[in-house]
Amino acid sequence: MKRLANVGAVAVVALAALGLRSYVARLTVTSATNALPTSTPSALAHYDHSPRHGGLVLMNGDTHFEVVVDADSRYAVYFTDAVRAPLPASAALEVHVAVTPNGRPARIIPLQIDPTGTHWIGRGEGIDDLNAVLRITYVPAVGAPYWIDVPVSAWPRAIASLRK
Repeated sequence: MKRLANVGAVAVVALAALGLRSYVARLTVTSATNALPTSTPSALAHYDHSPRHGGLVLMNGDTHFEVVVDADSRYAVYFTDAVRAPLPASAALEVHVAVTPNGRPARIIPLQIDPTGTHWIGRGEGIDDLNAVLRITYVPAVGAPYWIDVPVSAWPRAIASLRK
């Protein structure tokens, strides 16, 4: 009988240890999951820079903007917030692109809000210089004007016709 009591006591201790182990494991997994960067939107800020429209994603503070340039010299600029949620085109008051071919004056292409209100669009002359620089300028609805110079080579679709 004593042996049966010992076996019973060992079984109770083993089940208690197993239960405690399961509890601790669950608690550890929950804590680790809560610590992942996906747990809060602010932790994901600036994490995603993949283009949504086939362009080049650039940043100014918490604002991302994707600049699309195609071989027909059509330009589009899409604005998103820090976690890449779309912003309306009205997030900017003015947008333009200046194309400066090597050794020649800049050609300024003003952009307008497209009819859907989701982005800015414009059309310029063809880019005929692989060494040209694009200056993208915008005036945000809140904040100071911003510009950035980027070599045209950053847009493979825009220069595809030049490489033939």
